[in-house]
Order: sequence, then C-alpha cells, then structure tokens
Amino acid sequence: QLFFEKSPHFLRGIAYNRVLAHPCLVRDEGGALIPDFMLQPLGSKFADILDLKHPNAKLVTGRQDRRRFAQGVHEAIAQVREYREYFERSEYRRAIQERYGVTAYRPATLIVIGRQPESVTEEEMKRIAADVPAFAQVQTYDDVLRKMRQMVELKEG
Repeated sequence: QLFFEKSPHFLRGIAYNRVLAHPCLVRDEGGALIPDFMLQPLGSKFADILDLKHPNAKLVTGRQDRRRFAQGVHEAIAQVREYREYFERSEYRRAIQERYGVTAYRPATLIVIGRQPESVTEEEMKRIAADVPAFAQVQTYDDVLRKMRQMVELKEG
C-alpha cells in the first residue's frame, strides 16, 4: 500500500487522472470508513474505490471441482459493499465533494488480493469470479504487475 501511495502514477496509468489515498468517509453511526484509495477515471467525474489486501492472502479454496474464492475475498467484498453503500446518501456525497473535491455515486470497486495460484487456470479463475457481485472486481497482485508491465511496454514502444 505504501508503494502505491508513494508511486500513484502506477495507479493512474492510462485509466485514472486522480488518486486519493485514505479518504475518511465519516458516518452518523458506526464510525468512519477509510478505503485505501479513491480513483477518478479519465473522462468521468465519478470516482471508483480501490482496496488493497495482503499479497499473501489465500485467494482460492476448495477441491478442484468445487473451487471458490477464499473467505478473505468475501470479507473484502463485504467491506467494499459498505464503501459503496455510503455514497447512497446525498449528504455523504456532498461531504466528500466538499472535503476532497471528489464526486462518487455507486462507485465501482476494485479489490487487489493475493497471487494467482499456479494450480488454478485462467479459465477456472473466470468461473470463480463469476460469483462476484457486479459492483466489485477482484484482481490479484499478479494482474496488477502484468498491467504495469504492459503500461511500461506501451510507453517504451
């Protein structure tokens, strides 16, 4: 996480023009929520949310014919669901706009967690990921590294 805070250009890449680390989403009840990042996509005024989990977190569990995301992934999805629901209230959206200059409503959420297990094919990962709610996207740190390499190759090419 600290790496991305110090090197936000890796998050911006070619998709985002603004990266906001650790915005504090103050609520009336239940305490504040603090996502890792809010990202404003190019060409959009609405920000997305990125939450980073540990790269060594277990990604997949179950026998080969019944593989599914591990509990840590489901916990991360529940967490980003809270962030997303926060922006359903117009007074909260206004507060974030005033405090950070960021607009968000039903933000897309990205979770980066774990590494691609060698025993799980890309096809299996697509099948497993089909159970993730539409508002959330789950990627591995390997996916992020692959995208960064592609970005560097595009710049150099």
